[in-house]
Amino acid sequence: MCFSFALQKWTNVELILFIVIITSITTDGRTSDKLKITLPHGGRLIGRYLNTFSGQGILAFLGIPYAKPPIEDLRFRAPVPYGPWSGDLMATTDSPLCTQRDPYRRDESISGVEDCLHLNVYVPERPRSLLVDANMTHPVLFPVMVFFHGGGWQCGSGTRSFYGPDFLLEHDVIYIGANFRLGPLGFLSTEQVDCPGNNGLKDQSLVLRWINENIASFGGDPKSVTIFGESAGGASGTYHMMSPLSKGLFHRVISQSGVNLDAWAQPAHPGVARSRSIQLGKMFKCTKTNDESYIEMLDCLRRVPAEEITRKFYDFYLWDTDPMIPFPPVIEPDIPGAFITKHPRDEYEPHAIELPWMTGLTFDEGALKSASSASFTEIFKGGAENYYGVCHAEELQYIFPIAKEIPNFQTAIPTEDELEIRRVILKLWINFARTGNPTPGDGKDNTSAQNQLLPQWRPADSFPL
Repeated sequence: MCFSFALQKWTNVELILFIVIITSITTDGRTSDKLKITLPHGGRLIGRYLNTFSGQGILAFLGIPYAKPPIEDLRFRAPVPYGPWSGDLMATTDSPLCTQRDPYRRDESISGVEDCLHLNVYVPERPRSLLVDANMTHPVLFPVMVFFHGGGWQCGSGTRSFYGPDFLLEHDVIYIGANFRLGPLGFLSTEQVDCPGNNGLKDQSLVLRWINENIASFGGDPKSVTIFGESAGGASGTYHMMSPLSKGLFHRVISQSGVNLDAWAQPAHPGVARSRSIQLGKMFKCTKTNDESYIEMLDCLRRVPAEEITRKFYDFYLWDTDPMIPFPPVIEPDIPGAFITKHPRDEYEPHAIELPWMTGLTFDEGALKSASSASFTEIFKGGAENYYGVCHAEELQYIFPIAKEIPNFQTAIPTEDELEIRRVILKLWINFARTGNPTPGDGKDNTSAQNQLLPQWRPADSFPL
């Protein structure tokens, strides 16, 4: 009755718009076969449509579980594969963040949940049948790019709200974003068999294994997988280069402003991780009663709410944000399932030497911290100066549409110069993901006019740098 009354008051134009909207909703409700993906184990994913920056179609499969929820007895343990399911799984919404508290923004609130080990897969809507090999015989599989986010292994996520596909999917690649455990929930270690550590990195390794087993169902090439990441995500890529768990599951790495030889990213010194695990236990009266075993302490900590463990995270900072990463990666005992057993400066896995690796820094990395530190004199004068430069993480806005999540940036219109920078950065990254070379050809004989306009990125002749 009320609905009919409302219709009587609408103008003809409004009624037409209403009918168009309803038609669009019902049309989208009939899920296209393109959005139905059957995985090798028989379960099926139902995705949704998205669009790139220029309006090209994206087939998005969001919130796909790759590991069992790391809760209760699975907390502080290596991830367990999610396993098969029967029937349809709706993959249309992002998963929640992993439990976290952002120390860089001095967050007081806790966000996220423990049941967060999900990933997103974004596929170009363009039919692969149009992309064929040189002999015009077989459809070409899309190269795959998997992003591991930064945030000091303490905060961040792989969800599309920040690291969306809007720019990358302008190109013929499959892009994957993934969540992994953070802070003490992801990196607590007793340095012993009962909790060797590096579970957040083991989550990432399981993501790579999931890609290897399933990506062909999306039209992706399991033999062309590029890890790329920024800050701790970039350092994660170099850890995978030395981990036997990840060997053979990826083929190229891009490290943006972070490698595992950076002071902040190196494994904790022997004994440090163990002492911090004991310190965390004491905060919750989960004391260690056996000199040889931490099992009772860990079982007690598994009963503490995840939010409370994360809330205590700030207590490990001795001064401001120092240590920068209280729960970093660790060198594990040499046991089955270990992620790394040696320090990155001591030895790399032989397979890493053969892998194409692209890395670099922004020009003014430290400005992210230093430019925001106002002195008392500046405060009394009305505030700190405005600084210009390319600080840590600055390049992310040219790879992902992060500006729409940053206050005062949502309505900013990029200039022609900024659009050109975005084009160049994306082309370099995509070239590397396809060929292992950001600037294939010599810039003269290259048949691609786009590549001729790129700055030449010369290879280094030693590894690691």
